[in-house]
Amino acid sequence: MSGNDLGDCMVDYLAFAGSGASQMTSETASSRMVWRMRDAYEAYAELDSGVRMAVTGGAAWVDFGDTGWVKVDRTTPGMEVGFGIVEAWREMTAPEMMRGMIAAAPVWEVGPTRDVELPDGTSRNLAKVSAAAPFNWGGATLYAMTFWMEEPGRMILQEATAGAAGFTATSTTHYTQWGGEVDIPDPAS
Repeated sequence: MSGNDLGDCMVDYLAFAGSGASQMTSETASSRMVWRMRDAYEAYAELDSGVRMAVTGGAAWVDFGDTGWVKVDRTTPGMEVGFGIVEAWREMTAPEMMRGMIAAAPVWEVGPTRDVELPDGTSRNLAKVSAAAPFNWGGATLYAMTFWMEEPGRMILQEATAGAAGFTATSTTHYTQWGGEVDIPDPAS
């Protein structure tokens, strides 16, 4: 399967579902995220470090764990780092960015379904869809990327090993919810 076809399929499923939740773990960090697609893409993430980020109502917000919500604005003195962190997170989690990342791998191989152990201790019968070879995207090399899918476009598990600037990390993202209500705080209120 081509990366363009897979990217289109997965982003179409995101739009169909309209919302979702996931939990990511790696050797160095973990986070929980929820998102929804209404008039615009909105998302909220909590990192194990205590940092929280939200993109809602056309604005981006960050709480560094002890600051309370601060509106992220590139023009506010001292906010350059906060803006960079939240903007990178927003871009990395947005549907169009996912499409571009998947399309960067020209060929994806679809394997048979099998029982897969999930991070929550359960198992599901899922199809394996893997990049056929390492690929470059956004300044990083993705040495391996696999999606475990319940049906076309509906990811349940994502596994990736990526490297940049001499550092390599492996992450696992478990998609725990597709569709339904999600709680995204409104820091402006």
